[in-house]
Amino acid sequence: MERAYASIAVFFPGGAGLGDLSMQATEILERLTDQDTRARCVPDRRTSRSNLVLADELWTPINRINKELQRSKAPYHREWDEVARPMIAQGFRAGVIAPAYLDEYESNGTVAVVEESGRKPDVLLDFRKRRRSHWPTMEDVGRTQTGEPIQDPYSVNLLAKARAYASKHSTARFALLRVWTHSHFYPLTVAPHRRHEQSFEDTVGRVWIWRFIPKDMPGSEWSMQYNVTSRLKRYSKKFGDRIVLKRDIMLVMGSDEAELKKMDMGATFAISSTPWRLELDLWNSFVNVDLDLLESLDEWWLK
Repeated sequence: MERAYASIAVFFPGGAGLGDLSMQATEILERLTDQDTRARCVPDRRTSRSNLVLADELWTPINRINKELQRSKAPYHREWDEVARPMIAQGFRAGVIAPAYLDEYESNGTVAVVEESGRKPDVLLDFRKRRRSHWPTMEDVGRTQTGEPIQDPYSVNLLAKARAYASKHSTARFALLRVWTHSHFYPLTVAPHRRHEQSFEDTVGRVWIWRFIPKDMPGSEWSMQYNVTSRLKRYSKKFGDRIVLKRDIMLVMGSDEAELKKMDMGATFAISSTPWRLELDLWNSFVNVDLDLLESLDEWWLK
């Protein structure tokens, strides 16, 4: 709880009582708490939509290149290889992915490259090969294996929730707390006996497995929604309806600064305590802000 307090208190009057800081630490803290400036700097990250709900226009160039490769019988696409190799090398070095003892035809996915408007080409894993065995439906991802329902993260409108709360509390304060995730995976481990389900073939035919859930896995957003919900559920009586979750983003609401501070500390503790897999990304979060700042944010922050 002390760490949760230290993380959150710097955004409130009085700070966290950190004492004397070095010049470098002071500069970092000033940049962190300058939320108006950070709000104008939208992170350059690829879409978090999984294969199941990826927009059709992003599949179109991938489908075209796949057909070209089939016609030409070329071993790989040079531009894709240039983009994919660094990501695979970094993932292997970090231990996020590992070589799979599978043949090419046994893998469930292939490396591709997605081209989003305004961004450089980025790696996307195409798991549509799984359609030959089992491609999950929206009904499948909306429930756990035990039948427990999972809220559709795309049905949650955080800004609408904030506006409704502000209409009832004139001194309302808010926080957007984002759980740390990588551009290509969620910090949720894949059980060893299920890692072959997320196997993929790279541009030169090598097969890899994921040790963490790749964002391209069909329905990965629902997995994140369920895991974070499970963390918050332990303290649901304390939180009430003042925390709204959308995948890896929590909208925390308080009737005033004092209440918001307590709620933020509780949410931070719930997420970052045992089993210690998750942590907050404060550089991509906003704490103790008003509705005007939320309404001024680029849609990336809330989607």
